[in-house]
Amino acid sequence: MVAVGGIHVPANHCALLEKKLNSLCLDAGFPNGEAFKWSPSKKLWMYQNLVGGNRTKFILDACDIAKELSVKAVVVAEGKNWKPATSERIDHELDATKLVAERYERELKRTRKSGAIVVSAPSGGHKQAAELIKTIDNLSSEGTRYVKANHISFCYSTGFERVRCLQLADIIVSVSLAMITGRKKYSSEVFESIKPMFYSSNTGEILGWGMKIHPSPLQIQVEETLAINLSKENLITGPKFCSSNSNNYISKHTAA
Repeated sequence: MVAVGGIHVPANHCALLEKKLNSLCLDAGFPNGEAFKWSPSKKLWMYQNLVGGNRTKFILDACDIAKELSVKAVVVAEGKNWKPATSERIDHELDATKLVAERYERELKRTRKSGAIVVSAPSGGHKQAAELIKTIDNLSSEGTRYVKANHISFCYSTGFERVRCLQLADIIVSVSLAMITGRKKYSSEVFESIKPMFYSSNTGEILGWGMKIHPSPLQIQVEETLAINLSKENLITGPKFCSSNSNNYISKHTAA
């Protein structure tokens, strides 16, 4: 499967979220500018220096900071052996990116806000980054079969290691994909902390809103195994947004 997703941050909380996440990293002993990830490579500081319960606590603390600042989350996962949802002419990663942008646009329209999208620069370099941004730009100008994206102002990509918000987006996407694919041993506790952040319908439904799994048979499976179709009282009930604009930080993750 491939999963794409991100966090939706009120504009007047972007700088504060970045600052608080950076302070959390410094308090945990991260060297200046060192990134955090759900599954760090051996070259990252946290691979050997933040492990076990300490790593889990760090990630849960990062999620708590996000929830305190009214951050929302959205994740789209697609089975790679099925046809893409929006077009057979694009790969699953770009297809999932379009579905994420659709949900971001729908939330902006619902709350009468506008926003920008910040994308983690793909590892494939400038050409792949340009293709990703073009996909989202086309959504803004042409829309999709179901959505005309009138509330997304612009999109740009930047290095993952430079932006703490993108690193938090990586945690949310990676943990969600782990749960979807049944790898619950290390991810279930963090997923419980993430669940209240997902976009939801007026009746509290998450699937199809904050989490989309394509195709439908896979989504039904996930609903049954994770009990993710939460009731309203399990969701954050405070103000959704605190400003006229917001930013969405997008990351991706894949699993076999």
